[in-house]
Amino acid sequence: MITALILAQCFTVDGAKPGWNEIVVPPDVPQLAAFGADQFRAGETALVTHDVSQVLRHASKSGVGKFVVEASLPRGAQAVSVRFAQPLDGAKVDAVLEGSRGRVAVLDEKRLATAEVNVRVTLPDADRLVLTVHHHLRSAPALQSLDVEQLTVPVLEGVKSSPGTLFVYDAGGPLTLCNRPGVQLTVAARRLWEPRGPTAALRPRPQ
Repeated sequence: MITALILAQCFTVDGAKPGWNEIVVPPDVPQLAAFGADQFRAGETALVTHDVSQVLRHASKSGVGKFVVEASLPRGAQAVSVRFAQPLDGAKVDAVLEGSRGRVAVLDEKRLATAEVNVRVTLPDADRLVLTVHHHLRSAPALQSLDVEQLTVPVLEGVKSSPGTLFVYDAGGPLTLCNRPGVQLTVAARRLWEPRGPTAALRPRPQ
């Protein structure tokens, strides 16, 4: 039997298992959320992060003194974070968003010293980012990671649920939920392809 203890609108859920847990949220605390976990509410938008294995088209040298990273952007993409293995040491960086209606340059030969380049997706229908590092006499950069944040309504493969049902990915250990109005729920896109565990729906109830 699954039970929950309530304290200051926080629940400790007993019976959670590693993987996805489906939690029926009590109507008096509709904004329940975990801390530091992949999670989303059925039928509601969440910030979904796609990693390099899902969005990278290519990353390679292009001509003399140039290194190009090209990434696919899913519908609803909000931001892109590109991290290199070493700081860029003042190299010039171009970043161009492309879509069916045209292209927008969001960085134009901007000198960057850090290892990370962050780009906001300002073109509504953008489906591709082309980022060029003009390293010239510097060592060619090496791509370390690439993440694209997408605002969308997540769905677990093959799972249907009532609107507002909370899905939390438990990596192990106690699962604590608190009423957290206004908190943006986030989830790694790769988790959405993992099957829901053998657990039944969790029903937090104050004792």
